[in-house]
Amino acid sequence: MTTGNPQEIEPVHLSLDSPFKFHCHKGLDCFTHCCAQTTIRLTPYDIVRLRRRLGVTSGEFLARYTRQDTHAKSGLPEIFLDMSQDPEGRCPFVGPEGCQVYEDRPVTCRYYPLGQGSVLTQDGLQEFYVYIQEEHCQGFGEGTETTVAAWRHEQGADQYDDLNREWKIMMLMDYPEDRIVINDRVRRLFYMVAYDLDQFRQFVFETPFLSVFEISQVLQNRIKTDDEELLRFGYQYLKHILLITPTLKMSDEARQAVNPAITRLDVQF
Repeated sequence: MTTGNPQEIEPVHLSLDSPFKFHCHKGLDCFTHCCAQTTIRLTPYDIVRLRRRLGVTSGEFLARYTRQDTHAKSGLPEIFLDMSQDPEGRCPFVGPEGCQVYEDRPVTCRYYPLGQGSVLTQDGLQEFYVYIQEEHCQGFGEGTETTVAAWRHEQGADQYDDLNREWKIMMLMDYPEDRIVINDRVRRLFYMVAYDLDQFRQFVFETPFLSVFEISQVLQNRIKTDDEELLRFGYQYLKHILLITPTLKMSDEARQAVNPAITRLDVQF
C-alpha cells in the first residue's frame, strides 16, 4: 500500500530477518492519514473476512465497497477498495478512533509500513518486502524493534498470504492464446470463484456442477459451510478451468463434452 506523493516514498528492500521499528497509535498527529488517498487491492481472503465482519453477502460487499479492474499481465479481474465515495478519498472503514474493521482489515493494511511484492519465476512464487517511509508518517522508529518475519506473524499477514498464494500465481501467469483465451466469459467465472464466494457456493450446489466433477461427500460438506475451504476448492477449480493443471476429476459424461468446464458450467447467476 502506498499513500501520498510517490516521489516522497523511498522503498528500502528487506529480508525476513531485517529489523525495524514502527508503532501506529492515536497519539500521533498523522493517525489514519494513511487511510486516505491510497490504493488498496483486495485479495480473495480479504473479501471473505470483510464481508463476514460486516454481515453481508459477498455480492453485497462487492457492489457496495469495491471497484473492478483488469490485471495488466494476466487479463484477469482484480478488485480494489472503492474510496471514490468519500470527498477526501478516505477508506469507508476508518473513523475518528481508527479502523472500524481492524481485526479483519486487508492484508495490505496488515503489512504497513511494509510493502510486499510478488514475482512468478521458474522456481515458483517469490515474495519480497520493502520498507516504505512516508514523510507524513510519525510511527517510524517508535515501539520495540521487530523483524519482517515477526511482523508478518504478529499482524496475521502470514495467514492471509497462505490463503492468497494460489490466487497470486494465477494473477501473475502468462496465458498463451493457443491454450486458453482470457475472454469475458472466463473473467466472469474467475470473478465469481475468486471474489464472490456466496455466488460460487450456489454455483456448486445449484447447477450441474456436482454431476460434472467427482467431489467427495466429505469435501462437499466442508465447502458448504466453510468459506476458507470453499476458497481453497475454488482455486483448484480455477486451475482446472485455466488449463494450468487438471486438478479435478471429471465424470465420464463430462469428459465426452467439448471443454465441459466452460460449455456446461457457464456463469448463471
